[in-house]
Amino acid sequence: MHAPWSVGKAVPADFQGRACAPAATLWPTLASLGILSPSQDEIGAWADAVAWKQEHPQSRLAPLWGCEITTKVGHILAYIFQPPYPTRRFPAFRSFAASVRRIREAGGVCIK
Repeated sequence: MHAPWSVGKAVPADFQGRACAPAATLWPTLASLGILSPSQDEIGAWADAVAWKQEHPQSRLAPLWGCEITTKVGHILAYIFQPPYPTRRFPAFRSFAASVRRIREAGGVCIK
């Protein structure tokens, strides 16, 4: 499933009709499911997740900075566990090695 911040709109049946809703309206549903997934090639979901958590501190959802980055040969999941968090998206369609290097320079961990 890709959230509306990403390139995809495929969502489970309970999200039908809400796929293009403002991102913040999806967080209650995601929080109740305990699901948080990175967006593909976009980082806009991070700010929405942090804002939602600030409004719902009792929620078990803990935002995790992540992004699925498209490379020339496939995708890499990038996670960053502590600040500073990127404020600009990672470039897509770079070589695998260049993408990994950029993620590591940002303090990230890569999962292929």
